[in-house]
Amino acid sequence: MPVNIEKNMIIRGARKNKSGIWKRIAELLSRPRKRGVEVNVGKLDKLAQEGETLIVPGKVLGRGTVTKKFTVIAFAYSDSARERLSKAGCKVELLRDWTGKDISGRIVI
Repeated sequence: MPVNIEKNMIIRGARKNKSGIWKRIAELLSRPRKRGVEVNVGKLDKLAQEGETLIVPGKVLGRGTVTKKFTVIAFAYSDSARERLSKAGCKVELLRDWTGKDISGRIVI
């Protein structure tokens, strides 16, 4: 599925859900590509506590090391980011699988 179609489906689903976290996710995903969210795994590791859920309304990149186990829900992952997170025992999930569901966690931008 083309990225723009997938992104638009997530944004529409997020706007239908009335919770504040989905409203913020839709707002961040609606940004132009140049202003989109990109976060390295090293930053996620610094911010996360063991067992915490982090939400990235953008792409997770593979720079840095991961020393904790946590859950990451993101729009997209680079291959190296997915590999590093998986090796560290983190749960790697896609935002599209959560669209329209109750979600809790901390948004990382």
